[in-house]
Amino acid sequence: MTKKQVFFRAIYCHPRYGRYSRTASWSNAGAVAAQGSLFSDNLLVVRCELSVSTHKPLASQIMTNDEQIEAARAYIALSNAHRLDWISVMIDESASYYSAFLGDFQGKAVILDMMTNFFAKIPDVNWYVNSYRSLNGCCVELEFIRTGTDIESDESVKVSGVERIFFSNEGLISRIEVHKS
Repeated sequence: MTKKQVFFRAIYCHPRYGRYSRTASWSNAGAVAAQGSLFSDNLLVVRCELSVSTHKPLASQIMTNDEQIEAARAYIALSNAHRLDWISVMIDESASYYSAFLGDFQGKAVILDMMTNFFAKIPDVNWYVNSYRSLNGCCVELEFIRTGTDIESDESVKVSGVERIFFSNEGLISRIEVHKS
């Protein structure tokens, strides 16, 4: 297989605070997921950059549905790569996280701590996303199958669910909801 370099760039903006963009590049060793996604299980994250530009924003500069979907894809790809350092810059300080599997979490630090513990418990965890769709511009909903091995019980885990990722006006993840399907 030949290696492909894939670049992700999503523009986030806020009507008062300006626009910024995140660019991440991935080295993907070939296979493309069934739905045409570039984020397959053999994903290796090699670089993530955050660039900030200051200019007078226009009131109409909000995340488009496509930008929200791109950001959700990036979040899942970084989750599959277990890159909490890069996920961290995507999450709003006052974000909330609800999971039907894990409970409620409030605030960025608490959410990242929960994710750290989750990745330690299931170190080979991987999300396979069946579809991404925008729900009237308020959030992105995705159907997933999560697999991995629980190191405490040495049992395989295979769970399906629906996740909703909400974005703030600043383009950060403000809320995540994970529901059983």
